Amino acid sequence: MQELAEYIEGVPNISGAEATIQAAMGRHQGEAIYLPGSGIDFGRIRSCCANALHMHQPLIPAGAMTCAPLMSSATSST
Repeated sequence: MQELAEYIEGVPNISGAEATIQAAMGRHQGEAIYLPGSGIDFGRIRSCCANALHMHQPLIPAGAMTCAPLMSSATSST
């Protein structure tokens, strides 16, 4: 498996490896990749909790404005 750099030029590597990820997913289509090594019996789980990180753009770019309109790909322009 190809290792991904944690940092690139001192900046966290949070994007740009989509082709590598897609290739790994394609090689294991329909297979459980990490499940066999997890040691978790998912059939016995009775409850769980999950956290998700959702990144937003800043509404006030670098303090240059006192307010800014909310921009979203889900927001209609009509």
